[in-house]
Amino acid sequence: MCFVIQAEGDHEGNMSGFTLTVAISYFRMASISPCAACKIQGKECTQECIFAPHFPLENLQRFECVNNVFGVSNIADILNAVDVSRRKEAVKTLVYEAELRMQDPIYGCVGQIISLQKMITELNINIYYAKKKLATYHELEAMSRNYLSPLSSSMMDFQGHGQQQILDIQDEYEEMDWMAPDDDGCDENKMG
Repeated sequence: MCFVIQAEGDHEGNMSGFTLTVAISYFRMASISPCAACKIQGKECTQECIFAPHFPLENLQRFECVNNVFGVSNIADILNAVDVSRRKEAVKTLVYEAELRMQDPIYGCVGQIISLQKMITELNINIYYAKKKLATYHELEAMSRNYLSPLSSSMMDFQGHGQQQILDIQDEYEEMDWMAPDDDGCDENKMG
């Protein structure tokens, strides 16, 4: 950048105009630093530069990546076609696609999409088989409940009936104990 400074003094020889010119030129130079796009193109960055808000000089590599894939004129066309409120999102998309294209020159972001679709398909298959297995377990549980339910009630009936039989036998035994002969084998009624 080259500045032409003209120093003119007033009729008293005061150089205040010179100082003012230098201050304005310095202010202009400090406020408009070139963006990454203008730096690569070797252009002076203006306030109307469409790239400046999205590709600051600090992100030079990011712009170089996008530029290598899309080219400056295509990037400008895309950004001009998008509403100002959505440009930030458009730049993120361009950067994402460009980075994937650099990583995978053949498929680019399509390779990532295919990979994600494959993962979704595999997960859906796993979900299908998990649901199928779960349904089998639910069927087995229902069947076991149906088979064990009558068996359980009949076991309870059997146990109740069996306990009653044991009580009956005990009662009979106790009655027989009173009628049993003495230990010596003699009946008291016969001796007397």
